Amino acid sequence: MLSITEVANTYFKRSLTATFRLPIFYGLPKVHKVPMSLRPAVSSTNSLLSVFSTWLDYRMKELIHLVPSHLKDSNSFIQEVKELQLPDNALLFTADAQLMYTNIDVDRGISSIKHFLISNRDRIFTNFPSNLFLEILEIVVKNNIFSLANTYWLQLTGTAMAPLQRAPTP
Repeated sequence: MLSITEVANTYFKRSLTATFRLPIFYGLPKVHKVPMSLRPAVSSTNSLLSVFSTWLDYRMKELIHLVPSHLKDSNSFIQEVKELQLPDNALLFTADAQLMYTNIDVDRGISSIKHFLISNRDRIFTNFPSNLFLEILEIVVKNNIFSLANTYWLQLTGTAMAPLQRAPTP
């Protein structure tokens, strides 16, 4: 049995009264590349799953302090690097992850988050809805359906990458 707080219940009731549209696939031109290429994207604004994704994002932010490798932003990273006490012969390297989200195995990702919730249960707020969180997470990542030129597609591998946007507080 999944439990839901009154606040979450109100959020879902209000959000689920809206009219929804199916997410749409499109390409963003990478004009800085030679030759120019397209970055695939799916607009899920005003889609049914965006309601649940927004709730997941909001709840996940309550857990981020438990992730030791999390950096708030580029400025935080720069500040941490400046404070490092490194030997004179040390070298620093950076790397840019490409296609990271599309290579995340969905079942393994869900399993990893479940493991994270279990291993940190003594540090997570007692009212955090872990079971509901996992149920909604599975629905969202396993049902990325979108349209392209009057055809319909289900993403079978990898996970969708959400754009950075300011969403309402659920």
